[in-house]
Order: sequence, then C-alpha cells, then structure tokens
Amino acid sequence: MVPNSHPDSTLTEPPGWAPATAAAATPPTNEAVTLHAFLLGVQEAIKGVPAAWVRCELHKVSAKAKLTELELVETDAAGAVAAKVRAVVWQARWRRIADAFAAAGLSLEAGSRVLVHVRARLQPGFGFDLEADDIDLNFSLGDHAARVRAIREELKNKGLYGRQRALPPARDFLRVCVIAPAGAAGRADFVRVAGPLHEHRLVEILHLDAVFQSAAASASIRDALRAVYKDCAGGRFCAVALVRGGGASADLAHLACFELARAVCLMPVPVLVGIGHEVDRGLLDEVAHLSLPTPTAVAHHIRGAVVSNARAAHAAIEAVRAGAQAALARTETGVAKARADARERGRAGAERAAEAVRAGRRALEPDARRLLDAAAKRVAAERDGARRAAEAAREDAAGRVRGLRAGIAAAVRQDLRPAEDGLAVARATVAAAPSQRVDATEAEVVGLRRAVLDGAEARLRAAEQGVSAARDAAAALDPRRLLASGYAILRDTGGRPLTTTAALRAEPEVRAELADGTTALRSVPAGG
Repeated sequence: MVPNSHPDSTLTEPPGWAPATAAAATPPTNEAVTLHAFLLGVQEAIKGVPAAWVRCELHKVSAKAKLTELELVETDAAGAVAAKVRAVVWQARWRRIADAFAAAGLSLEAGSRVLVHVRARLQPGFGFDLEADDIDLNFSLGDHAARVRAIREELKNKGLYGRQRALPPARDFLRVCVIAPAGAAGRADFVRVAGPLHEHRLVEILHLDAVFQSAAASASIRDALRAVYKDCAGGRFCAVALVRGGGASADLAHLACFELARAVCLMPVPVLVGIGHEVDRGLLDEVAHLSLPTPTAVAHHIRGAVVSNARAAHAAIEAVRAGAQAALARTETGVAKARADARERGRAGAERAAEAVRAGRRALEPDARRLLDAAAKRVAAERDGARRAAEAAREDAAGRVRGLRAGIAAAVRQDLRPAEDGLAVARATVAAAPSQRVDATEAEVVGLRRAVLDGAEARLRAAEQGVSAARDAAAALDPRRLLASGYAILRDTGGRPLTTTAALRAEPEVRAELADGTTALRSVPAGG
C-alpha cells in the first residue's frame, strides 16, 4: 500500500530523446527507419519518464485471466473527455488492491474517482499503455466521504434529511412491505423470524425484489419504493423494510446516492433499514426512520412489537374481565339484597293487606248477611213469579191448542160434509149408471177425500208450530234462562229493578243478581 498522501507528479520535462538530437544527426535524404526500430527508440525514451500518482476516473474495469484492464479518463469542467489512456494491473496485485478497498466499504468500478500510481510503457507489438501498481485507498475514502457529505448537506438544504425521523413510530405492524435482493440470504433470515407472523395472519408481508449492489442498485430500489408509494400513502402499509444480508461492504457503495436517499426520505410511512455490513453506517441508515444492523434484527423488531401489543391487549382484556367480574359480583350482591328487601316488604305488605281484608270482612259480615238474605228472598219471589207466569203462559198455550184442534175438527167435518153428500149422490148414481162410470166416480171421491185430509194435516202442523213458538216464548221469559246466558238484573237496595243509566247513577249501592247469586256494586267516581 501507499502512504496516506502523495505529492502530485506532473511531467514537466521532455523525454530523454529530443527532436534537437534527432535534427543534429540528420539522416541522408530519403533515408528511413523501420517502425519497430522507431518504436524501440520511443520505448527507450519513455523508460526515462518517472512513475507518478495520477488523479483520474475509472471509465471501464475489465478483469482478464492474468491482468485487469482499466480505462482511465479525465474530463474538463464541461464534462468532455480531456484525456484517456489504457492501463493494466497484474491480477495478483489487483486482488490485493480490491480486497483493501472492499474491507473499507468501497469498490473499484466504473465511475470511481481514484489516485493511481502508474508507469508509462510502450511495447512495439502492443502499443502504448500504463502499468498501474497501486491505487490510493485514502484518496478514495476521502472522495466517498466528501460525496456523502455533499448529499447530506443537499438533503438538509431541501428539508428532507430528518423527515423520516419525524414520522410517528409504527405502534403495530399490520402490513409491511419488504424490499430485498431476490434469493438473498438476508431475505431468508427475515422470513425465518417474521414468516410465522404472516402464516398466522398477524402481519401481512409483501416481498419486492430489488438490486442492492452495482450501479443499478439505486434505480432498482427506487422503482420498488415507487411501486408501493400510493399504497403506503393510502394507509395499506404501515412500514417499509430495506433488508440485505452481510457480504462485501464495497457492494453497497452505490447506495450513497442522492436520488435514493431522497426517495427514502419522502416515503409517507416509516422506513426500517437492516443492511448488514462490516463498517460504519451508510447514508441510508442516517436518513431512515429506524436503522438496525441486520435483516434478522428488523424481523425481531417487528415480531417484538406484535408480541408486545398482544401482551398489552391480553393484559387489557384480563383487566376488563376482572373489572367485569367484580362489577358482576357487586351487582349480584345488590340484587340479592334488593330481592331480600323486596321479599320482606312484600311479606309485610301482604300481612297488612290480609289483616285489612279480614277486618273488612268482619265489618261487612252483618250487612252482607242481611243483604244476602233479602236478595235471596227477592230472587225466590222473582223465580216464583216467573214460574207462575210461565205456567200461565203454558196453560194459555194449551187452551189455544185445544181450541185450534176443535176448530180444525169442525172445519174438517164441514169440509167432509159436501164430500159425503157427493158420495151418497154418487152411490145413487152408480146404482143407475153404467158400470164404466163407477170407476171414475170412485176415483173422484178418493181424490176429494185425499184433498180434505191433506188440508187438515197442514192446518194441524201450523197449529203445532204456533204452540211450539208460544212454548218457546214462554220459556224465554223465564229469568233463569236470561241469567244463565250472562245477563244480570240490577236492583236498588229496595229490590226494585233499575232499567236506565240515570237510575243506576243515582244509587250509591246496587245489587247485581247473577245466575249463581247476588253481589253488591258501588259507584266509583271517574278517574278514581
């Protein structure tokens, strides 16, 4: 390796061979040399040029079997190529240089600014190139640090640097987007810890692939962040995790990019970074909401939050259950006491009510007995009167039936008399008439007799129906039939029937006669 600093070396003197020397030995006219001889002369002149430390940029890096080819360029202020040359490094020396850079977290690739120690050489069979034998690590570290400082300052000037840190931390992880290299060990480590959370539907995890090394890393990660930005802003995801396992730290040099850091700062949800590497934290660790050393640490952080919240929820549920049980116990105690008090009050009230009933019965017994006796006598008198009236009605109906039967008999006799007279005439006529008229006369006589009998039977049925109607009317007048049908006879205290509402309202006490006895009714004021 080289010292920490080197003085700049600039070629200020012409090569050992000079045009003046060539002019001093002027060849004869038209005398020429071979190309090989000419290049050998140039080779000897170049050998006199001392080795130097040259600032330049690696434009191309191409590893071969025995050596690594470099294309070194220098650009002017406008970005145009001012100088370009091919350089080679023997493979063993290149490995030592590359390993030193990787241990420091840097990589030697296209776009890297370097301070390289070179020596000019020219071979007639291969042409001109430079042989490099060392690259200043401290120069590259300083350049990388300067680039990171410039990105950090630009983020601060734009108000982006502390934006992620200002976001409220995720209290719970319901849906997480994980961005990691496809098939990488870091993703496998993350899944091993956080996978059960997804399998048991405690956390929904979406995996997106992205490149974390080479010049394509920044654009690849930004594409993944852009793919979930709308879902994050809409509340679907509560966090985004950038994870990449251990390995060569130099592979992560491309993550020190302003556009990538800006994309992380602008994410609307917390970004968790778990990029395992062997040196100090990178730029993404600075701008992320939370920086953890490895993908496994990120998974443990998510699982720890879920477990902590589950324990807190369980404790809250237990507290609620205990409070509910205590409240239920207090309520049951209060209910039991209230039930006992109500039972005692009910028992006392029932005893008072029973005593009041007994006292009322004792007070009402004399009057009730007198009233019941008077009512019984009135009922018996009414029943006797109704019975006599019914018997009189039945006797009257029977007399009417007898009269009807006598009238029917007289009418029948009166109706039969002409028939009998006609029969006698017919008999006399028969005796004198020819035999062919006898049959007709007898048929006429039979028809008349049948007509008379039918008329008599019809009158008899009508009379019986009238008698039955009279009997039913007489039975309907029986007060016992009316009372048995649900009616009641209302009487005043003197036993007189009450036939109007005005008479009913005027009485302070009314006796109601029912099918099974009588009872007393008192007038109650409306709303009382």
